[in-house]
Amino acid sequence: MDQTEGHRRYFDAHADSYDDYTGNGAWTPNLYLASVLDALRADEVEVRTALDLGTGTGQTLAVVHASFPQAKLWASDLSAAMLERAARKVPSAHFEIADIASYLAGSTESFDLVTAIGCLELVHELESVLPKLIQRVHPGGHLALTFEPVIDEMGAEHAASSGSPADIDGEPRWRYTWSTARVLRALPGGQLRSSHLFTAYERAGTPVLYELLLIRRGG
Repeated sequence: MDQTEGHRRYFDAHADSYDDYTGNGAWTPNLYLASVLDALRADEVEVRTALDLGTGTGQTLAVVHASFPQAKLWASDLSAAMLERAARKVPSAHFEIADIASYLAGSTESFDLVTAIGCLELVHELESVLPKLIQRVHPGGHLALTFEPVIDEMGAEHAASSGSPADIDGEPRWRYTWSTARVLRALPGGQLRSSHLFTAYERAGTPVLYELLLIRRGG
């Protein structure tokens, strides 16, 4: 079973319980995203179209919709079961079942805002995906993304098993960590507007550090 299919099966199986599991402050990235989007609104940044990748049950999509209620929304996730729940939160959005790499490879549209929150740590070939990701942003538009950062200053990504609670049929789900410098280098034309480090959740009782970057695409 390849990693993409493994992730699909895992999230399909956990769709019913995902919001309960990540509620009550157990999952924090969207709280930080809401603050970042508030700053964009304060700067009178216009968002007419937005794309959310790795949508899951629509938690991030709901934050984008609350921040920019007039925007037309698109969303993609590899799990059909997760997208069913996302559609209940934001029924006006356009949904597509696809993993991130496949969606970006088949897409030519661009958007005022693209979000990829809590999903890029599952992407193995991130440095090949990120240039396509920034291309989906209009010149002058924004990309908000999270990843698990390397903090030992070695500057190299590495893979680590998430541990037995997240195993799929005995096979571990792999997560990848990246240095901030490598992520920024893989976003040609991207201009860093803000960066936030925070604890996103706990994995096997250990806090997991995330970084949220807000990138403006030059034009």
